[in-house]
Amino acid sequence: MPLCSRESARNRMQAAVTLLSPLVDSADVDPAVPRAISLLRGWLEATVGEGSDGRWVEGAGIAGGGDKQDERNGVDTAKPNEGHVGEGSGARKRAAVEDGLEDRGDVGGGKPCDDNPGRAQRPALLLTEVVLNVMRTTRRWPLLDKHETLRVCTLVCRTWHEPARTVLIEDMGCKTFRQVEELALARDSTGSSLPIRRLRLRASLPSPFSFVTRSAAPMLANLRSLEIAVSTGESVRIHLSTLATLLRSTPHIAALVLHAPLRLLATLDPGDRAIIAERIAQLRVLRVTPLRPGRDATRALVANLNEDIGPSISHWAVSGKEDLSQLHEGAGAELRFLIVTNAPDSRHADSPSLPPGYLAQIGALAPALRCVEFSDITTEDADVLALLAACPSLDHIDLFGQDHLTDAVPNALQTHPPLVALGLGSTSFSEPAVLALLRARGSALKRLDLRGADWASPRIVTALAAGAAPHLLAIFLTRSAMLPNSSEVLHSIKKGCPALQIADSPLSADSELPDGVRWAEEGEMMLIARDTDVVCQFV
Repeated sequence: MPLCSRESARNRMQAAVTLLSPLVDSADVDPAVPRAISLLRGWLEATVGEGSDGRWVEGAGIAGGGDKQDERNGVDTAKPNEGHVGEGSGARKRAAVEDGLEDRGDVGGGKPCDDNPGRAQRPALLLTEVVLNVMRTTRRWPLLDKHETLRVCTLVCRTWHEPARTVLIEDMGCKTFRQVEELALARDSTGSSLPIRRLRLRASLPSPFSFVTRSAAPMLANLRSLEIAVSTGESVRIHLSTLATLLRSTPHIAALVLHAPLRLLATLDPGDRAIIAERIAQLRVLRVTPLRPGRDATRALVANLNEDIGPSISHWAVSGKEDLSQLHEGAGAELRFLIVTNAPDSRHADSPSLPPGYLAQIGALAPALRCVEFSDITTEDADVLALLAACPSLDHIDLFGQDHLTDAVPNALQTHPPLVALGLGSTSFSEPAVLALLRARGSALKRLDLRGADWASPRIVTALAAGAAPHLLAIFLTRSAMLPNSSEVLHSIKKGCPALQIADSPLSADSELPDGVRWAEEGEMMLIARDTDVVCQFV
């Protein structure tokens, strides 16, 4: 592969350094992150045109918007963005806001290489682990963005090629059986199956789904995460025997996310049932969201899978049908994220209700719980109050749509430790109760969801403008009927919330926003971490 010109290499190095500079100067990240990027920046400056193994190559480079960093996983890299420095994708901006990091925009940095061809300086040694850490943070990006970025990184230089290729094949997604087959047949330089750690099967895979088990099983030995999503309109059914075959090939699996129709056509072989139970017991993440869950048999099937969790579970989606007394000893001790979810039964107009006492049982099992979200299911005051009492560390609460709850809940939250994220959309609380809550416990609040809150009036805006939630980063106001449709609402809120970055309101997209505030993007109005973000912690 021919080496690029010195001028071209310098331009690419300058773009890369510009993208990395905001992270070097950020005070919001782990101290190890700026040190790692400083090393990377120095290496970039030292290797351009030096004739070492780190030389830049033709057709490569990093230009575009690198903005963010994942405080849990390390350092972020830049996505190629057609030569425009400083324009990061919306997904990485969302990740930064969710992690509490500022979008610093374009920050210059990095001194161009000296044009003196006789310079004696030799390139600094860059440990492969540093580059690998940088590239692995792309796991939080959308699949296409991540793959394109890593593909370009493989072309930057010889030193970057192998780390980028390694990360690229660790995290794969397939939409067709042909792609699954190609992955299964591919081999690395040693002749072994690809070391895939995360596999996402999305879109409409044709029946029979069991094809996946025949073709993909040999390449799953290193798999840590399996995510399967099948579109609603497809006739595909995942038989539990097929799931058992997949799990039998994944001894190290830590995350399982299923959004697909499930079916048990006949009595499950005891060996298959045993391997399913064994693998689920070792999971850190389990979310089974079956399509067409209105059938009692499907609900019971999901509940049986959920009852197999073990002490390692950290992110769990429950339906309310689980017999919590059947859980393994210690299950729930590490639980941090809880999603209580179901879909309305086709026979009833309303969402199903949780059994009385269910959340109280969860609270007793999971004293370290931090986040809870409700979706298409209702609960009562007593259960929520019991959960709050049992879980003092709970600081992300999304009560969207819980219109059965009364002011007893916001009143109880006034004495609960301060919250970081609070969802009150489409609830029946009174405005005075919510105002009292914000004034008493808004000091740590970063995300507030008031969508569809018919009780929210300009008094809420006045309280926020007066500093009731001084650290607020994001606010969502769509369908709040009593709030005026005026840009003055956001400008007023910004006065008391100087850190505000994201907003969603009834205003038109061309309305003038306060400085530093942008419209929320698709998928950004979530208080609880997305499955993708959570899975990345364990892969």
